[in-house]
Amino acid sequence: MSNLPVVSVSVISYNAAATIEETLNSILEQDYRPENIELVISDDASVDDTVAITERWLSSHGDAFRRTRLIANSSNGGVSRNCNTVWKASTGEWIKTIAADDILLPGCLSSNVDFIRQHAECSIVFSRMRWFGSVERVTPEPSQIAFFDLPALEQYKVLRFGSFNFAPTSFIRREALESVGFADESFRNIEDLPLWLRFTRHGFRLYYHDGVTVNYRVSDSISKSSSRFVNVPFLLDMIGVHRQLRPLESNGFSYRYLRFERSVLLYSMLIISKVCRNRRSGLSRFLELIALLFRPRDLWGVMRRRLGRLTRRIRRVPVN
Repeated sequence: MSNLPVVSVSVISYNAAATIEETLNSILEQDYRPENIELVISDDASVDDTVAITERWLSSHGDAFRRTRLIANSSNGGVSRNCNTVWKASTGEWIKTIAADDILLPGCLSSNVDFIRQHAECSIVFSRMRWFGSVERVTPEPSQIAFFDLPALEQYKVLRFGSFNFAPTSFIRREALESVGFADESFRNIEDLPLWLRFTRHGFRLYYHDGVTVNYRVSDSISKSSSRFVNVPFLLDMIGVHRQLRPLESNGFSYRYLRFERSVLLYSMLIISKVCRNRRSGLSRFLELIALLFRPRDLWGVMRRRLGRLTRRIRRVPVN
């Protein structure tokens, strides 16, 4: 391919000494031309050896890329500010963001570039990711892919009251990111949902191409933990996003119902975290189930996903 766009691989790190070298190696091993890759890393004031490990890696491999830059922030600003720092320092036409504990599969950049060259109107595209660690699965699930066929305004309506994790696969045109004002730093712990709301509200449709491009590490993190019930600051940010939403309809029944369900979800999690001292337990699971009964739409979604998984398992069982 000729006239390949420059892609900025933007790495966000915080206390990632154990994983960042694997992440950086996955960028080096891309089948996309390295002279068309800009590598920018922003570290959010790690207290481990993340910066030192990154500096050593760059001294050995940095010359392979078009340009490299490491930003070692002196104070911890949170994930949204760290994302904005790395995005504003990136100069490529397209930006591929990756956390310093995730892995780009070898064809990640080339497959995304192939897609955007075939869809000139696209400014943001997502793909599939393989979860590994404490959870093993591939997402988006089949029932979620229809979301990407909707026009931007309809996607915005869906995202107001329900979303799923596809941020690790994002591939974004830098000009589009600038036009919506980057991430909202008033939400310190969550950059993705407010940003997708901004994109779709401004008329940018979220596209999808059907390829696995990222290995997403599931471990104790901002939003997930094996022992903690919920990250309360993260949940409070989610509640803040919810409170900011305004109706597109004139307070119709559909809007009021969906807002009620979302409120039940968010505030029940906050209450359960207080009752259970924010620990996962049999009691927390029981209370989650009780709260789910007040969210029929979500209850049906859970049942449908579990039935789909069971059906796929049955199909894989060999018949004697």
